[in-house]
Amino acid sequence: MLFTREFFDLLIGVVIISGLALAARRLYHDLKRPLPGSTWDGSDTQPSQPRREDDR
Repeated sequence: MLFTREFFDLLIGVVIISGLALAARRLYHDLKRPLPGSTWDGSDTQPSQPRREDDR
């Protein structure tokens, strides 16, 4: 029979290993990207809006 305990154990192991690999890949790419201070000019932010009295 195909659906044995060993099959599901293997399936769970494959899912865990592939999830760890994808998480490591994403973490590597996040840490490899340049920091905002090196090339960031601030032009992509919204200008500071004055605070209204009813926003407190």
